[in-house]
Amino acid sequence: MPALPSKPKAAGDDRHLVTVDENYLAPGLEDKLRLFWEKNSRSVIAVVAVLVVLLLGNEVRKRLAAQHVQEIADAYGAANTDAALKAFAASHADEPQAGLAQLRVGDSAYQAGNYAEARSAYEKAAAQLAKVPAAMPFAARARLGAAVASLLAGQTAEAEAALKKIAGDASLPHTVRAEATFDLAAQAAAAGRTEEVRGLGVEIMKMDPTGPWNERVRSLLARPAAGTAATTPMAPAKTEAVPIPTFAVPGK
Repeated sequence: MPALPSKPKAAGDDRHLVTVDENYLAPGLEDKLRLFWEKNSRSVIAVVAVLVVLLLGNEVRKRLAAQHVQEIADAYGAANTDAALKAFAASHADEPQAGLAQLRVGDSAYQAGNYAEARSAYEKAAAQLAKVPAAMPFAARARLGAAVASLLAGQTAEAEAALKKIAGDASLPHTVRAEATFDLAAQAAAAGRTEEVRGLGVEIMKMDPTGPWNERVRSLLARPAAGTAATTPMAPAKTEAVPIPTFAVPGK
């Protein structure tokens, strides 16, 4: 019986070779990832590169900002005279510390009795500090200083109008509002308007019931009703950093 011819050797078994592309109906996870990378590798690399640049840029900006803040703080701390404070405020007009410098200039002029200069400095300080939410208490004090400086400079009507605005501004610290109200009461007492003094005293009690202004209003009411000269506002008290003086008109 003749031998059966042997089967020819296949060069390779390609029965299970399947082209995996977007038309492949059942790709595995590895195939999906490979296809995604083949199609989007350039875009992914570009996005990663952009993110790296942004992160590096953000870190650089943070370091530069911190350095800038420290430089401003050092310059502000080195300004220990009125001339230096004025120079600092002029050269750093966009910085919050410029408002604090103007506030200190106003305090110095107030203590020296230069009320027109004090008012100007306080008004500049108030305008600059009002831009910074964290500095609002200092802005309020600057407004009060400008009003009292105007009063002492003889601009009574203008000063009283400013004091009334401060007293009626519920966004300001209650201590500042009470002090402004007391200054109005002192003016009313000097003019013999006793009922007005009493009404202002009631307002002070509502604003700052535990503050010092209630006792001072009572001292105003104990004075003669008419012909009493206006009292002199208390000179601001100095502190090492940013002084926080009292501008109110105390009872004698």
